[in-house]
Amino acid sequence: MMTASTKQAESDDESDPDVAAGNGALDSLLQQAPAPKTPEEKRSQLEARVVREIAREFSRGIFYYTHDFDLTRSLQHKHEMLQAFDVHDSGPSTQGAPAPGVPSSNSGSNQGVLNKEPDYSISPLAEPQSNLPLWRRVDRKFWWNEIMVKPFTEAGLHNYVLPVMQGYFQMSTFHVSDPDERMYAPNDQASAPKEISIQYAIISRRSKERAGLRFQRRGIDDDAQVANFVETETVIQVKRQGTWNVLSHVQIRGSIPLFWSQPGLNLKPPPVLDRPREEAMGPLKEHFAEISRIYGPITAVDVAELIGREAVVTAPYREAVEALNGSPDSLRVNFTEFDFHRECAGMHYENIAKLISKLDRTLESQAFFWTSGPVVLCKQKGAFRVNCIDCLDRTNVVMGDFTRTGRRDIGGMLNDGMNSMMRMYSSTFSDYFSQACIDFFLGNRNTTVFSEFLSKLTSTDPKEIIRLSKIRAAAIETSTEMVLYPGEKLIKGWTLLSPYDIGVKVGGNFVEKVLLLSKEALYIVDFDYSMVKVKMYTRIPLGDVLSIQKGAYILSALQEASRTVVDNYGFIINFRPRHSASRVTSYALRNQTDTYRALFDRVGGALKQPSSGYAGTCCTERTDPDYDSYSSDGRGSIVSNVLVEAAMGPNEHLFAAFKALPVEVEREKRADGHDEFVAAHPGLTCKQTVDQIVDTIRKACVPVGSANVPDFIVEADVV
Repeated sequence: MMTASTKQAESDDESDPDVAAGNGALDSLLQQAPAPKTPEEKRSQLEARVVREIAREFSRGIFYYTHDFDLTRSLQHKHEMLQAFDVHDSGPSTQGAPAPGVPSSNSGSNQGVLNKEPDYSISPLAEPQSNLPLWRRVDRKFWWNEIMVKPFTEAGLHNYVLPVMQGYFQMSTFHVSDPDERMYAPNDQASAPKEISIQYAIISRRSKERAGLRFQRRGIDDDAQVANFVETETVIQVKRQGTWNVLSHVQIRGSIPLFWSQPGLNLKPPPVLDRPREEAMGPLKEHFAEISRIYGPITAVDVAELIGREAVVTAPYREAVEALNGSPDSLRVNFTEFDFHRECAGMHYENIAKLISKLDRTLESQAFFWTSGPVVLCKQKGAFRVNCIDCLDRTNVVMGDFTRTGRRDIGGMLNDGMNSMMRMYSSTFSDYFSQACIDFFLGNRNTTVFSEFLSKLTSTDPKEIIRLSKIRAAAIETSTEMVLYPGEKLIKGWTLLSPYDIGVKVGGNFVEKVLLLSKEALYIVDFDYSMVKVKMYTRIPLGDVLSIQKGAYILSALQEASRTVVDNYGFIINFRPRHSASRVTSYALRNQTDTYRALFDRVGGALKQPSSGYAGTCCTERTDPDYDSYSSDGRGSIVSNVLVEAAMGPNEHLFAAFKALPVEVEREKRADGHDEFVAAHPGLTCKQTVDQIVDTIRKACVPVGSANVPDFIVEADVV
């Protein structure tokens, strides 16, 4: 038997982390302790809770490891790797050459996983690249502690690195009558039937990509990763006529590959389609292309409801696959629907035979991996991809596991009801914290996830954060193209929270604005993120910047996270608006409920106009049929409709306030030269972000002389 964690789980997926997993986190969260007095004590207390939760997660009995046998790859996958290398004990690394001084592991030491009595010349249990450390051989998508042991791998301490896989493993031995004995025994010879021994093993490998608890992670992300992806391999070993035969078959499961979720705290929150089906077509196609590359032709089996509340995702899923199959691309997906709840209503689970009958030909064409001694007799060509809503109960049935609670009778149904109540209870109080810890130890979020949890009692999907980062980066790029004056070059751009109006620190609405810095000016941009358009901007020449104040920006003291200084930090730019200009785009005038006068008053009021009124008057210069460009100085601009310049006294000044957002994502250059957005480790606190922004603006103001005054940078609370 393989070395494994101390106990086995009841299933191979999130299967009731909601019940079994949540209670420990709940106890941790509700544990009574003296209130911490200092920030250091608060941090220490939070760290202790996180460590306890992560330790509890790894002690749940669903993590497995071996010292020198790769659990993360199927037998057929390993055999194909051996064929590619044309050698079974060594070969080039698929993940890079070993570092100097890397010790060789014991070749072929797999005793105990299955009976290795035979001495195959090319064993189906042979390990490709067995001269490499195990962590260099595993499939990284199933390597759950990769980030946790990263300091050891980077330091070359290979003997201290033991890959851990989440999933399920069980092996059993049973005996059946030998069919050959019955076939060839004389009819008149009465003797006890001879039995043969069959070893049966099941291995489920759960991907760490888009991992999460029930109701916490659903659907697909922009990187084509689906929630709760599991590869399940069934292995049978039997000795026939003196030769060991090994058979293996692989199936996969995963969430419906659309952008959807199940928000809410009720017992069974209804599915919600978060983004239109059309937006999911790219990731969906990429997902099916990838699993087709790995497993061969895919037969997708959807056993969710075809009518009712689940149809909000099953109907567009069907349409998406139909659109994929109808495209010029050569990729094709066989698609089968089976409304499990309707077909098996009243516990008529024998009706599953309808689905099995429908898939029988497909299963026959897929075949399985079969070796007899050193000879490969057959290979699997294709796989079933099964889903329900949870990738749990109904999926387990179709994939061969009829038992969710041990039986399918009235008692079992009552047991299901109790489990559902416990799931709701644990989800309400502890699953969000558990999810935050999972995202943290997988490296998908940094420590800001716990500040978010303390503030909202929830945590944002890491891929959603990356998606928002891409949207913000696009907003900066679009704003740069639209508002920078000709000849100006961007130094840096940021997205920041800011009051809707200039000259305001508290009250009213806060919006996310774009702040651009060129060598000549600062630009404060009101941006419509839904339409990806500039609505309005204010240009402040750097020579008119008087000072910058940075400090705590605390808008609420009701929650712990909202009153921590390092996570609630901002700055104020004080400036003379004599040469400042504000422009409103024609798009904003056409699509906003504000009238021209309201927009004019908003800018004018902020600029504290003197009695002499505005210096400029509007004149029209048409430069594009889509834009009516108005300008007071006769220059005109495609992006601008209204120019307001203030005639201010020499001592008049104005300010703009900004509150920083935590930096959890950073851009990295890929080998192909394109940018990639990844989680920042460690991320920047709001205070660190503000310090960097303010210092960048200060340096830009030095050449124009505005920063060469005492107290140009002042540290004082904003609010």
